[in-house]
Amino acid sequence: MRTTLEGRTAKCGCGTERPSDETLPFFDYTGPGSYWADEVCGCGYGRVAHTQEQQFSRTGHLIVHNVVVEGKCAGFVPRGAAEHDRFYCGCRGWD
Repeated sequence: MRTTLEGRTAKCGCGTERPSDETLPFFDYTGPGSYWADEVCGCGYGRVAHTQEQQFSRTGHLIVHNVVVEGKCAGFVPRGAAEHDRFYCGCRGWD
């Protein structure tokens, strides 16, 4: 669980950096204890994609979303904290 943003920076996709602040537009904390660090695997898929659960679609077709079975990942390994948080600086407009 995050206790402080002190010393962290947030980075826009264009490269603009600002001190991390929850009031930044579209701010997303990606440090220790964040969803990004704990629930996203190094392969880029979420923890749920590594389960062996099966679902049925509305039409009754079996759906299996499992990257381990698909051979894309050997197993869930948390990605860990990112160096920078994320935000949007408005570089591509607001509309």
